[in-house]
Amino acid sequence: MAGQVGHGRRFARRALEDWGWAVSDPQADDILLVVSELIANACLHGGGPRELVLTVRSERLRVEVLDREPTLPRTRPSQLTGAPGGHGLHIVQRLSQHWGSVAHHDGKTVWAEFGLGPTR
Repeated sequence: MAGQVGHGRRFARRALEDWGWAVSDPQADDILLVVSELIANACLHGGGPRELVLTVRSERLRVEVLDREPTLPRTRPSQLTGAPGGHGLHIVQRLSQHWGSVAHHDGKTVWAEFGLGPTR
C-alpha cells in the first residue's frame, strides 16, 4: 500500500507543479493529503486503486480514485473518533470543498474537489 500511495502522491505533485502550484502552497499540501487518503482507502477497502485522475475545470481541481469494489464509502460516526483508523474520509471532507462517490459495474470512483483561488 505504501508504494501505491507514494506513487500517487508523486504523480499528483508533478501535476500540481506543472499547473503552477508552488511546493510550499498550503492548498497543494491539502490536495496531496487527500490523494493519499483516497488511494489508501482504495487499497484497504476497494481491492486496490485502478486509476488516479486529476483534472482542472471551471476554477475547480478534481481528484478521482477508481477502484474495483462497488460498495460506496461511508464515514465513521463521530463518537468513534478516538479509535485508530477510519479517519480518512473525515480528512477528505474537511480539506476538500466537495467529495462523493459513484458506483460503476466494475467498481467505484471516489472524488474530491477543491476550489481554485483567484491567483490560479
